[in-house]
Parts: sequence; structure tokens; C-alpha cells
Amino acid sequence: MVRTSISTSVEEEREEEMKQAVEEGGWNTLADYLRHMIRAGESNFAELDPRSSNGSTSASRRVTNSELRNELSSEYQDIDEIIGDLVEDFESDLSHRLFEMAKDDTSSVDTNGGGEYRLEK
Repeated sequence: MVRTSISTSVEEEREEEMKQAVEEGGWNTLADYLRHMIRAGESNFAELDPRSSNGSTSASRRVTNSELRNELSSEYQDIDEIIGDLVEDFESDLSHRLFEMAKDDTSSVDTNGGGEYRLEK
């Protein structure tokens, strides 16, 4: 199993609430508590999805909170499985955008046609 590290920023009040929940809930660590909350679906994954941020120009379909909750509702799931489709979509979008840039004669992006890209200097 591959472990992924995720950094988040929270307001001090929320951090205190989480620490209190750890103590009251008998969790070993804050990390254990957060993993459980992610698996339980408390987190708002759609806000973490860069495709749904304001000002996004991506043509991808946006993931709704409801869809993410439905994905989590049956049983505990590994976060890598949950974000796998999002990562695949992102990679596909990125590949498509790079290819489009490489076709544009005014762009500094170049490709060798084999999936490799570079910036022309």
C-alpha cells in the first residue's frame, strides 16, 4: 500500500475542536481521527478538487458533494481509491491541454509525439 501525505490548513478553533474530539473519542492521534473523518465522508472533498475551484476553465464535469458522499456511504474506502478517478481525470485534462498547446504555433510548448512535452527556450 502506498501512503500519501496530505497537508491541510484549518482555523485555530477547528483545530481545537478536532483535538477535543480526539480526546473525547479515544483516538490515539489526530491523524487517526482525521483518517476516520475522511473515510466517514465528513470532509468536503469537492473543495479539494481543483476542477471545482472558482475561475476554473476545465471542461471536466465537476464532482458534487452528493456524489462524493454516495461514494463513501457503503463502507470504508482507502483514500487512494477515492481520489484515483480524480487523479486520472486530472492527468487526462493535463495531457489534453499540453497537446493543444503543442499544436499552437505561438505556444512555447513542444512535443515529440510520444507523450513527452517540453518548453522551447
